[in-house]
Amino acid sequence: MLTEKFGMPEEKNIRELSLYDRVAAWEKQFILKALIENHWVKKAAASALHIPESSLRFKIKQHKIKIPTSS
Repeated sequence: MLTEKFGMPEEKNIRELSLYDRVAAWEKQFILKALIENHWVKKAAASALHIPESSLRFKIKQHKIKIPTSS
């Protein structure tokens, strides 16, 4: 299934999502994966995604990604 291949979230029925929502969900998954694999170091994650760090910071804010804090 396409959603499994690209790691799309299964929260909603994929047929209910618009193209923009599908692309946003896909993008968010890639960003989260890069952040996790790079221990939440934005510079390293941006490099892994081949985007400027400023773009990554914008996308983190846009997708409301919460970076865990050490407590």
